[in-house]
Amino acid sequence: MSVTTTDNARLITVRQALGDYELHHSQPPDAQAAPAPSPDAHPIPPDAPASNPPGWTDQWRRVPAYRPTNNQLDDQREVYQNEVEHTFVRVMFGGVNMMSSASHLWRTTGGRINSTYFKFKVGGEW
Repeated sequence: MSVTTTDNARLITVRQALGDYELHHSQPPDAQAAPAPSPDAHPIPPDAPASNPPGWTDQWRRVPAYRPTNNQLDDQREVYQNEVEHTFVRVMFGGVNMMSSASHLWRTTGGRINSTYFKFKVGGEW
């Protein structure tokens, strides 16, 4: 014989509801904790200079100095690698534009009678 038990929703306190969210820290106590290993485990070679060379700027921390935006950069970049790629992209977007125009025309005219045309199934709708 089986027994079914239920909780009375009125008796559950906030403390019981949040019991699943109690944090359990996995850090050892301070007495048992060991120091973290050095992030740079490679020793410094004995013949390496101990300091930076003269004139070495340390203020940027590997961030380059400010450089104004080049607004003419699009004119300098090659968009297509060759004429075949240019033609392919042009024909592809021309087809997308044609399908969009035909769909819009159909929805404003015959689509009111038959709405199954220009409805393409996408992933998960098969």
